[in-house]
Amino acid sequence: MSNIKDIENVVKDAYSDVKIPLTIDPEIMKERLYKDDDIRVKSFRIKPSRSRYVRMAAVCAIIVICVIMTSVSFTSNDHWNPVGSLVKNDSDEEKENISDMYASSYEEIYEVLEKINEQRSELEKIYENSISLEDTAAVGAVSSESFTKTNVQVSGIDEADVIKTDGSYIYNCLPFDNRITIVKANNGKMKKMSEIVYEDTVSDGKDIWLNEMYLSGNNLVVIRNTYNYATMDFDYADSKLDVVGSDKTETVVDIYDISDKSNPVKKSSHKQDGYYKSSRMNGNYLYLFTDYSTYKDIPKVEDKIMNYSDICITGCPESNNFLVMASYDVTQGKVCDEKSVLCGDEEFYVTENNIYIASQELKYKRKKYEYTTNIIKATYSNGEMDIVAKKEIPGYIDSQFSLDEHNSYLRLVITYDTKKTTANALFVLDDKLNITGCIENLAKDERIYSARFYGDYGYFVTYKQVDPLFAVDLSDPHNPVIKSELKIPGFSDYLQRYDENHLFGIGYIVDDSGNQSLKISMFDISNPENVTEVDNLLLDKNCYSKATEDHRALIIDEERGLIGFSSTIYGDYSTDGEQYYNFYTFNNGKFERFAKYDCKNLSQQIDMYFAPRAVIIGDYVYLTSVHDTGKMESYKLGKNKVVDKVK
Repeated sequence: MSNIKDIENVVKDAYSDVKIPLTIDPEIMKERLYKDDDIRVKSFRIKPSRSRYVRMAAVCAIIVICVIMTSVSFTSNDHWNPVGSLVKNDSDEEKENISDMYASSYEEIYEVLEKINEQRSELEKIYENSISLEDTAAVGAVSSESFTKTNVQVSGIDEADVIKTDGSYIYNCLPFDNRITIVKANNGKMKKMSEIVYEDTVSDGKDIWLNEMYLSGNNLVVIRNTYNYATMDFDYADSKLDVVGSDKTETVVDIYDISDKSNPVKKSSHKQDGYYKSSRMNGNYLYLFTDYSTYKDIPKVEDKIMNYSDICITGCPESNNFLVMASYDVTQGKVCDEKSVLCGDEEFYVTENNIYIASQELKYKRKKYEYTTNIIKATYSNGEMDIVAKKEIPGYIDSQFSLDEHNSYLRLVITYDTKKTTANALFVLDDKLNITGCIENLAKDERIYSARFYGDYGYFVTYKQVDPLFAVDLSDPHNPVIKSELKIPGFSDYLQRYDENHLFGIGYIVDDSGNQSLKISMFDISNPENVTEVDNLLLDKNCYSKATEDHRALIIDEERGLIGFSSTIYGDYSTDGEQYYNFYTFNNGKFERFAKYDCKNLSQQIDMYFAPRAVIIGDYVYLTSVHDTGKMESYKLGKNKVVDKVK
């Protein structure tokens, strides 16, 4: 293969006569992308760069906390509407029988896909047909045991991670090295018991990427992607250019018996079409969600084409992307059920009995482009799944924490477009996804950065020039009420309850000179009508934390009173960066540093995406580079002397 410039020239020459549709004209696309600054791109979690925070320096970083309540009777709220003017509740054009959501035949699915592809731009179809590159693009768990578990959104619903522990052994997933290590931990001493190594097979036309894993009794459940590569030949002048791309992506589940930690044995492997999006585990059942982008193919599970009666074709009628949902019994090593739905970009929220999919897409409506979110609800039990309801909501959500279920009602906060700017709204939906309550027009010209719901109350943070933290009473699902609004410097990217009366936030603050610092805050939420920031602490300048965008990278250990997270300080051309793992306590209304561990030698590079992770077992903390080197260090809690190392 020659260089990228040659390939670019080939493509330009081949399609120089193609007329670009107006909808994707470069200037129009540029205007759509950059209008209202960076607010409109939040529907996709893009890797943050330091330029994001430099741009923030031009504005006054003020955060407002808003609490939403619904327990008191409504008196006066200019933002409130019983069903919301944004959405016409149960209109005739949207109302449909759930049974009609599923396809009645394969022919119906092909007709829908054909219609979708006809609506897509000519340029997109030329690109796909010529190169065929698949796009690969409750209460938070607070530990009360002798070892820390994965920090999850809903208690009892496990989430996959790159590090797991059972209190005696630590399991590290190393995607950049295609291996998993099993390390015995005993009072700070460590011993590597075994490794699970995945061989690099790029030379055979396949590549493997480890994603994350689960620990279920004596079963280690590994989720990985397999990419099958195809080579296309381009004739250019007197030479050929070989372009290699991913022809097909599958997500594979490997289940290992780890009864003997020194000799893991693979029990079974399972696969489904598409690249890995997310997953959950409830008991012995794994629920796996993958995205399968297709021009005309039906997705497969275990190499078998899905039954048309398991495919929902109305989830996102303008997308040719299938969300493939399959459930597996990891104890028996078998697939239990499978469902699929046409979706856009998704976020997933899973409760004990329900799966909520927030499918987001960009639509051309009312002579402009607007984000919409389709809320799709599926019930599940012991591996069986059924899609039961759908509702379209304007705007987009920030993350899985923008959704919450309480007493059979779904509460969610969204950012949406108005005629001239953006605004935010809160919706309450019943078990059939009918809207029962709504608050609109919140924090205009801003977008939601974080949200959290606990029982009858919800909290969310918005930001652009002024950041509010809102507190909302949701006890009456027909009458949500804003109870308080707090303005403070900086913003919280993530919120989690520390104890019954306190809410912890981690985010950033930017000064007038453009220097950005990591900020942690503690809010007193004992009185929803008067939420206050009890204390805050600013860490170093040019400092970032993985915990701001991945809740699993945060430790809140209520038993020990510890808050743990990594911090990465980027250097410049003349200085190296720094990497730490920090522990703080919160006593008598004040943050206090408990420990700070230097971790720059654990990873191959200083970057928040290679930041160390930690688990606490007994009186010791174990730090590990989970992505690349797999190096580990152990410390006595509160002490800076290394007890043991594993390379």
